[in-house]
Parts: sequence; C-alpha cells; structure tokens
Amino acid sequence: MKQVKYTPDFKFNDGIFLSFNQVKENNAISKSKIETSEDLNSIDFFKNVLSNETIILFDKNGMRREVAVKDIWGYSNQGVLYIQYNDEFVRVPIVGSISHFVMNVTVQENRISDPFNPYYNPYYYDPMQQNGRYTSTELRQYIIDFETGNIVDFDKSNLKVLLMRDPELYDEYNNLSRRKQRKMMFFFLRRFNDRNPLLIPVHENSK
Repeated sequence: MKQVKYTPDFKFNDGIFLSFNQVKENNAISKSKIETSEDLNSIDFFKNVLSNETIILFDKNGMRREVAVKDIWGYSNQGVLYIQYNDEFVRVPIVGSISHFVMNVTVQENRISDPFNPYYNPYYYDPMQQNGRYTSTELRQYIIDFETGNIVDFDKSNLKVLLMRDPELYDEYNNLSRRKQRKMMFFFLRRFNDRNPLLIPVHENSK
C-alpha cells in the first residue's frame, strides 16, 4: 500500500475511526456504511450522529453492528482529524509523529470557607461551590504518540520521553535550561516531526 509523508495539506479519508489502528491505516468507516437518517452532506453529520449513545454501521464483511459512541476513537470530517477524549470530540490541529490537541477540562478543588476572614459571609451562595468544592474549567494541552496511540499531558517530561527516539534532538533539548525547555516545547515538537515524518497510507475508502 502506498504511503505518503504527512503534510498540512494531507486529508484523512472521511469517516469514523473505531480504533487508533484505523487512524494509522487511514481506514475510516465511511458515511455510507453508517445506518442513519441524517443528511450525508450535512456539515454537522458527524456531530449529529455521534450525539447518540450508539450508532449502527456495516463492517467490511457487510455485517450490521451496533457500536457504543463512547468506544469510538474519533472521526475525520473534510479530511480533518478529530479525537474523542474525556467523552468529547475535539479537533487535532497538529498531526505528526507527535500530534497535539487542546481541550477544556472541568476540574474540582477543595476550598474551605474561613470564618476568620474579614470578607467571610456565611449567607453568600456561590453556584460553583458544592460541598466545599469549587468547579472550574481550564484549557489543557495533550500530545498523541502516533507510534503507539498513547495520549499524555503536554509537558516537558512527556516530551522528553518521545524525543529520546531522536538522540541528537533529545540531547539538544535536555541541555537547555528549565526555563528554555518550557519555552521551546512547541519548537522541539515541530522539529521532531520534521526530522521524523509521519507516513500515512493512501487508498480509496470502500464505498
């Protein structure tokens, strides 16, 4: 099967990916294999279909299957890759040997009201506070190891582990000060992808 080097102009085959291996093989389950009343040409096709708990599709052997949406890896729409993470589908804007995406994550933390605080008001109600716990949303960054499919936080430690596959680049990064390592994470991620290009199979989706 022919393979090409991934570039920003590359378009994945449109459809649903049940697993990461299907992503690596660029072997999506096309819209025509999904049993649905949704308009196949709708820009919101995947959003609408995947808003249900399950979908019905036909596998390569023509067998009808019911699949839980929570078990789907992601999908490609107009060639753009989306991943399901923390029960949400989000776009993967940087695809390469090390891929990168961001998403909003809901976090909770304990905050105990201090009655000795001069601003403490026992009658004040905060809708974000539940049983002493505060809920907030923060933007977090993640990377995908396109060799294994593992997803980890985008931080210096995790980046170093992947850079080890390119010893020269790893040594260069590891010799930087901590401040520069933090500042240049994206720079080295892109350099790694340039030096270690991602190869993707190209073939026609079966209709």
